[in-house]
Amino acid sequence: MIFKKYLEKKYTILSPFLRKAILIIFDGLTIILSGLFTNFFILGDFLSLKDSQNFYILFFYILFAIPFYIFTNQYRSLTRYIKEKSIFEFALRNFSIIFLIITLFKIFTDYQVSIRFYFLFFILISISQTSMRYMIKNILNYIYNPIKSSSKLKDENVVIYGANKQGYHFSNLLLNTSNLNILFFIDDDPYLKNLSLNGIRIKPLQELKNYKNSISKVFISLSSNEKEKLEKIYSFFKRIGIEVYQIPSIEKITSGELKINKIKPINIENILGRESVSPNKELIDYGVKRKNICITGGGGSIGSEICRQIVKHYPNKLIIIDSHEENLYLLEKELNSEFTNKLEIKFILDNVCHEKNFRNILFTEKIDLIFHAAAYKHVPIVELNPMPSLINNILSTEVVCKSAKSTNVKQVVLISSDKAVRPTNIMGASKRVSELIVQGYADNEERSTTNKKIFSMVRFGNVMGSSGSVIPLFQKQIEQGKPITITHPKVIRYFMTIPEAAGLVLQAAGLSKGGEIFLLDMGKAIKIIDLARKILKIYGLKEKQSNGSGDIEIVTIGLRPGEKLYEELLIDGESEKTTHPLIFKAKDKFISLEKIQPLIKKLYNFANNGELENSLKTLKEIVPDWVKRN
Repeated sequence: MIFKKYLEKKYTILSPFLRKAILIIFDGLTIILSGLFTNFFILGDFLSLKDSQNFYILFFYILFAIPFYIFTNQYRSLTRYIKEKSIFEFALRNFSIIFLIITLFKIFTDYQVSIRFYFLFFILISISQTSMRYMIKNILNYIYNPIKSSSKLKDENVVIYGANKQGYHFSNLLLNTSNLNILFFIDDDPYLKNLSLNGIRIKPLQELKNYKNSISKVFISLSSNEKEKLEKIYSFFKRIGIEVYQIPSIEKITSGELKINKIKPINIENILGRESVSPNKELIDYGVKRKNICITGGGGSIGSEICRQIVKHYPNKLIIIDSHEENLYLLEKELNSEFTNKLEIKFILDNVCHEKNFRNILFTEKIDLIFHAAAYKHVPIVELNPMPSLINNILSTEVVCKSAKSTNVKQVVLISSDKAVRPTNIMGASKRVSELIVQGYADNEERSTTNKKIFSMVRFGNVMGSSGSVIPLFQKQIEQGKPITITHPKVIRYFMTIPEAAGLVLQAAGLSKGGEIFLLDMGKAIKIIDLARKILKIYGLKEKQSNGSGDIEIVTIGLRPGEKLYEELLIDGESEKTTHPLIFKAKDKFISLEKIQPLIKKLYNFANNGELENSLKTLKEIVPDWVKRN
């Protein structure tokens, strides 16, 4: 350890000139040694070189090589970060020098060129230079990993699951830029047992039990599409209490943009979600690049993820509005730590229903595009608090559209819900009214002859990991050893991860021409009871049976007020394909802006005055297919 610290201290003070000088001396030595060994293999004697014409070859090689190496930037790359590409660069330089020397000797001397000597010399010099660099690299990695000087954290022992190309590149990243100590690779391939990758031993999964108390993290080198294997591995590590992280793509690792502390642990939503489809970057860029964007409800689960994804596509400015102080604070902390120097981001604590404030924001910030995600979404809470929910959900949409119409906003995208289709609850009915408002403004724009604005909406179902998702509830109940509660054994829901939903919303914005109701392909419907059983399985537990066997009981508590057994995305049962395989569009019936605005005003007045019965009657007038269920 004393020697290691001495080397670390000495190496950190090497000047670029001194570092280059050391490498030149090393290259000079490798040239001489390669020449001696070449002579030995051909003539059987080291010392006979000085009496042979091969001595002049070696002399001229050194004379030409060092300047040529300097001229072609051989000493500019940091040895500690040498890549496989360098092997070919060394070989190309040496071949060029040998070709030059052969040409000069043929022109100016009578010396008979020994192709065998040149070929063997070329092989030895190229191999020795590469080996020397990798030897230095390994010594420096030993000195510097973990990099204690840049971190006050204690060393953490980690393992990488998957001895493959992705795992190799990730191990390089950890060795060179983190304070994490890689104990070993894990791989199920029996032919890899006890072999090494990047100097790190490969072990089978079974041996992990001997180290589980000393491992803090496992990084999995698997595609997110390998769901069955991913679920099995996640379940294994979940049971022994080790946190699991998904290794990003090779492109992201090698690009240099990946930060180790930004890698998030895998959660159950990642496991249960369907196979992901890569987003169409060009489509998102078309929708958001170089635009001033406002997101209402930006601190919520969907709104915040839209923010996270938008900032990666080079908007000009991002204005985030939310009435929830803590959500806004957490998002500000997250985004400012990574993107504050790349674009202008403003966080505004306000309610969109404050029309004057909102219009002033749009005007002052010169907003081009609005994503309207602000709404009360919890069905049971909205059922118990209909008046503020109606005001918030409906009035905010009217304010957004009206303000966009009177400013320079070019596009408005409403984030809607499957509960707006044949609604059975107040939340769904309020979202349908919001859709009708957007449809009314879109229709009004179609009849306009100048400066047409785009009004559209995106409708989708349950999102895993959102504040209203059942998955966190099931996890909490399991971890507390309590029964899992479901509302009905026949309840069916569609599930999508938050990142996928947000990505599709951004892509739908790029597709919009005005007036569309975009529908997201939610995948396969899942029975909630089957979902509960699957989560139990991931935890390594079994459903408790009537005979007392099993671990956790699943209890039916009955449908909540306004809850459906199943959800729908279409009102009239027809949709059209778009150029995106997971985005469809529908044209539902709507009410003209001239007819709906007086109804909205009437509903707002009743709700604002606390007249519940009249408010609900007006709501029914606007949405005739709303059937209230208790």
